[in-house]
Amino acid sequence: MKIHLGQQIALEAVRDFRHVYKEFEFNFIPRIGENVSDTAFKDPYSYPVADVNYNFDENVVYVTLNMIVIPSSDKKLLKSYIDMYKLHNWKCDYDVDID
Repeated sequence: MKIHLGQQIALEAVRDFRHVYKEFEFNFIPRIGENVSDTAFKDPYSYPVADVNYNFDENVVYVTLNMIVIPSSDKKLLKSYIDMYKLHNWKCDYDVDID
């Protein structure tokens, strides 16, 4: 079954966030409360599953991890998180505008 693993990365001081995700085939579906590890995660090295949503029409399970909140308002930090995730095969559909 296809797993769509998603997580929001947000800035604490401003209302700005991005949704990052990774898709893969897997025979096991994580449950709410279980931890998921990935090479993109650094301290903490895993995040708890916050939500699991089954879409049987698409044959996809959407697994949402707890949000990351960056204690800053600097969009450069948000961009660096997104860029690091992309190095580990995650995707983000919207770029971070740094102005």
